[in-house]
Amino acid sequence: MKKSIFPLSLFSIFLLCISLVHAQSEWLLNPYFVNPIQEFDTGIIRDQNVAVSPDGWKWGYSCYKWDKNGVYPIDWCHIKSYNAGTNDYNVYIAGDSLGTGDYLHDNALIGVVKLVQGNVWGGSVPWYTPPKMSINSGDIYIDSWYKLVSYIGLHSAFMFDIWLKDDSNGNIMVLDLIFFVSTYSSTPIRSPWWDGRVFHYQVSVCGAGGWYHCNFKLNSYIDSAISAAQLQGVSFSKSSTYLYQTEILFEAINGVEELDVGSFRLYNIPTTTTIPVSRGRGGGGRHYLLGTEEGLNNPIVILVALIAVVVIIYGAFRFLAKKK
Repeated sequence: MKKSIFPLSLFSIFLLCISLVHAQSEWLLNPYFVNPIQEFDTGIIRDQNVAVSPDGWKWGYSCYKWDKNGVYPIDWCHIKSYNAGTNDYNVYIAGDSLGTGDYLHDNALIGVVKLVQGNVWGGSVPWYTPPKMSINSGDIYIDSWYKLVSYIGLHSAFMFDIWLKDDSNGNIMVLDLIFFVSTYSSTPIRSPWWDGRVFHYQVSVCGAGGWYHCNFKLNSYIDSAISAAQLQGVSFSKSSTYLYQTEILFEAINGVEELDVGSFRLYNIPTTTTIPVSRGRGGGGRHYLLGTEEGLNNPIVILVALIAVVVIIYGAFRFLAKKK
């Protein structure tokens, strides 16, 4: 009885693709701003403390000023989600924050405009809150396309913020992963500090200039931040510390900033990545077939790939044998 090996080959290839897709787990929803698509333009919002999420968009946008004493309305901000090409949507954020102060000694009035998912503080927020992620859940990556449009002022800092909380003691930490900073301060990246409520850890990552693709593993920064906190007597246990909230933002002291965001992903994969599989920008877009870094040393992926290869080779030999 002769049976075609072709359907089995297709099935094996299908299993390989499924394994590749599931080798990583997305933590944020709507990372490319296309599911669902929301086109909107807030125009200039003046003298307000803003925390909004368009219906179903998953992302929130927020604008405010803060200092060590509280949170205040920002002078103005502007948020726009727009079509930049075929199936390619960007989010533009801009703002102006008047004020001065000593950035190094927590006496500055700082303006913030950001895109955000998650909730480290509790209570109700209008945007999507993903389930907390254990910092032991494999290799955690950030992947983003962005364009620094303009900046002017005493202090301008563009960054990813990662908010962690130790559920065993309630301690909160924020990692400022800064991809561009221009400041009057002689120390643009501050040493770690505890402000009595939050432990702050700053580090420089990636860069900026035109459309910039930033992809990096987060785990080593988390480990370094936990070690730095312990040196200052602030405890974070790896077994009970979780990722609760993430943001892409800029801070401004007496300045005006603009940033275009093309995508923002935070995902984890079960093993260390060795072979990247990605598609770069096509036209104005940054969309990925299987993600930016799929771990092909994942044992499941390797096994399914070997099965697919063996089945395809066997099928080819059977086909050639029939031709003789």
